[in-house]
Amino acid sequence: FLDSYVKAGSYYDLPNIENISFLGLMFNSPKPFFNVLTKPFQFFEGSFMLRLASFENLGLILLLLYFVIFKKIKLAHLNLLFFNLLFLVQLYVLIGFTCPVLGGVYRYKMLGTLIFLISILMVFEKKDQKLI
Repeated sequence: FLDSYVKAGSYYDLPNIENISFLGLMFNSPKPFFNVLTKPFQFFEGSFMLRLASFENLGLILLLLYFVIFKKIKLAHLNLLFFNLLFLVQLYVLIGFTCPVLGGVYRYKMLGTLIFLISILMVFEKKDQKLI
């Protein structure tokens, strides 16, 4: 019945779950997680809004690289980082298993993006710069 409707332009196929058990979900979780983490990542095709979302994903990756290179980790907040990353992984896997349209994926992952930004701002501090 639902296949008779016209699909969205940014539709992609959801991964199949062969075995509905804890181990089946664990083995099938990396693909939906990677889909939500990287999509949308199309700079030259699609609508203008899809391109803006792609540049936002690129910006988040560059921001993370900047923090890893130029900042150091505060060990006092490491537990909070692990909690937030576990929540982020669970949220992205749930979105990846249930949402087949890139617009919905982008909309639903905004909570995870906010938690990710808060986490990296709390965990990293400025490295000491020595003047020559």
